[in-house]
Amino acid sequence: HERQTFLFGAYFRTIRCFLYPLFRFVCDNDTNLERGGNKRMNELKAVIQDVLNLSIEERATYMTQHGDVLLEDMLMNIGSPDEMLRDQAIYSLFMELLVSNQLLKDTMEQLVCKLATDDYLFYGIGTHMDDSVFTRSYAALWLAGLLRIDMMQSYLSEEAKEQLYNKATQFLQREKDV
Repeated sequence: HERQTFLFGAYFRTIRCFLYPLFRFVCDNDTNLERGGNKRMNELKAVIQDVLNLSIEERATYMTQHGDVLLEDMLMNIGSPDEMLRDQAIYSLFMELLVSNQLLKDTMEQLVCKLATDDYLFYGIGTHMDDSVFTRSYAALWLAGLLRIDMMQSYLSEEAKEQLYNKATQFLQREKDV
């Protein structure tokens, strides 16, 4: 009985992972559901947890098929005030994808470019005591992980590294909510 329950649970998690892009599409087209609403954030948490529970091979397949959608949603919620979503789901999965080498070099390069912008690293910079600090902090953490991988795999051009160095310097000079 325990084995059947375990197998059913694993089967259900796998199905939910692969149906997530469909769920996301329905939510995006449902005018009654706010973007980033609780229902969607709860589903994102569940899917991320399921992806974390997949084997490395299953996760690689999932990321090949749905990685762009999942990473987009992770970025959209990178600074969520919900610490379970932000820390234990999004950041945990991102780091797992990095250390298990499951992000393509092009994807990592795109993430560096996207994260080092006003929408992430500089989002709400100069403000005090608001939730924008989570977006900036986690953008910086993601960038640190991506740079660590670059040290081992060298996927960024020298120009991109210099631009990122300049952005990081600006960030450190401008950040006030520490």
